[in-house]
Amino acid sequence: MRRLLAMGVLAGCALGGFSLASAAVREAPPGATALCKDGTYSFSQTHSGTCSHHGGVAQWLTPAAPAPTTTPAPPPPTVSTGVAATTTVVPTTTTAAPTTTTTSASTTSTVAVTTPIVATASSTSSPATAPPGATARCKDGTYSFSQHRSGTCSHHGGVAVWLTSGGGGGGGGGGSTGGGSTGTSTGTVKVGSTVLLAPRKKTSGCKLGAEPDRRCSPGAYYSGLTKAVLCSSSFHTSSIRNVPDSEKHAVEVEYGLVPKPYGSTLEIDHIVSLELGGSNAIANLYPEKAAARPGFHVKDKLENAAHAWVCQGKISLRAAQQKIATNWEAFYKLVYGTAPVG
Repeated sequence: MRRLLAMGVLAGCALGGFSLASAAVREAPPGATALCKDGTYSFSQTHSGTCSHHGGVAQWLTPAAPAPTTTPAPPPPTVSTGVAATTTVVPTTTTAAPTTTTTSASTTSTVAVTTPIVATASSTSSPATAPPGATARCKDGTYSFSQHRSGTCSHHGGVAVWLTSGGGGGGGGGGSTGGGSTGTSTGTVKVGSTVLLAPRKKTSGCKLGAEPDRRCSPGAYYSGLTKAVLCSSSFHTSSIRNVPDSEKHAVEVEYGLVPKPYGSTLEIDHIVSLELGGSNAIANLYPEKAAARPGFHVKDKLENAAHAWVCQGKISLRAAQQKIATNWEAFYKLVYGTAPVG
């Protein structure tokens, strides 16, 4: 029927009438865009080539659809990292960096996060390898025996690693710091912790004399050096003696002296002697002159006698430590029955 109607349209067109053509438009199948001259319909979406095999276009039924256009895709969003596009950031470590990935519908960006590894002295040193009583290792490789953190290693490039929790001696009967052991040619002496006999209240302006300034140098002993250890035939003070020059110079500075070697005229002496279990901590050291009247040679004599008294049971180890730290001249008179001279 549509083909007959279309033929009638063609005839009407030839006669100059358009009433049948209008009817053909109304009867065109859905989607048809043109009536061809042979009575068929075209569904082409463009004018070019429409009805080319059907005698050409008799009538356009709808306006030709515009040729499809291509809209260029928008550029991907730019993720700003704060670094120029030509800059390559090279991490300073070889540790694989964890990554954080953020994903959206249009773009995926990956941001690498690098956590550098900082090498500290604690990675190469530990309290177990430090000399007994040391509280910090300085950046120049020396050890500090300071009982508080203020000014520690100030003349040695600063602190590389703390060996203890720091802080001064405690209140009351003193405090304890450090711990560990010291090597000997025959084995290891476990010295335990440093115990201060009184709080250490000053670290400068200390008074130099025959007796230590007990505000700076209250005396200290090792908790692990018991009477049994000290009185053993295998014990030698050389197995626990460990006072580096850096510590000696620190003591000299506290007492207002120029930090340098003084030869036989002055020694950095242990207040509680090593024979009585004294610690190598700075709280147990003071500068003692040979000509102090009495000088360090006289005190050395007392130290040997006091050790013998402890081992003979004439005095307890703790009592001997307290007496020699509190007033060694009075202790000398107790042992020898006369005041020290020389």
